[in-house]
Amino acid sequence: MPDFQHDCTGCKFLGHFAKHDLYFCGDERFTVIARYGDDGPDYVSGWPSSLPILKVAAAMAEVKGFIPAK
Repeated sequence: MPDFQHDCTGCKFLGHFAKHDLYFCGDERFTVIARYGDDGPDYVSGWPSSLPILKVAAAMAEVKGFIPAK
């Protein structure tokens, strides 16, 4: 169960890591999201960029089968 509000119905909750709720969004670009608060801009996103938290989210999405294994 997420700790923070996230209003995108297309996102799949992956779990928690380091006080973040992690999500996978299966839009055209396959994005991972790390939400750290309830306010709209309280998140970081990308694929998986240089941010370690997004690398964790991408690894979790892979384990859960949302993206193909490398």
